[in-house]
Amino acid sequence: MHCVRAWTRVARLCSVEYHGAWKRGLSQTAAASRLDLSGIYPPIATPFTAKEDVDYEKLEENLQKYAEIPFKGLVVQGSNGEYPYLTEEERVEVVKAVRRSSPRGKLLMAGSGCECR
Repeated sequence: MHCVRAWTRVARLCSVEYHGAWKRGLSQTAAASRLDLSGIYPPIATPFTAKEDVDYEKLEENLQKYAEIPFKGLVVQGSNGEYPYLTEEERVEVVKAVRRSSPRGKLLMAGSGCECR
């Protein structure tokens, strides 16, 4: 249940284009069919401090570097293995931080893996 709550909160943040289409009255299928997922979406790592807290300063620094590369978008909390080590609040905050720092037009995908520690 813990993972489902976090994923629900994250899902609301990620696909502005998808949700915008849904709010305009398009069905979920129609909105998804208009979403162009072609391109490269690298899974980015969530950096941590020596005290095992999320290093938001380093994350911002990394995102500035990623912005210079013509990726179509980014995958946050994808396949790098940090997901089970984040609290529900950290999971949502990391996605928010990436969304705020991503250039307009870049798509953001959020992973929802629920491995156990």
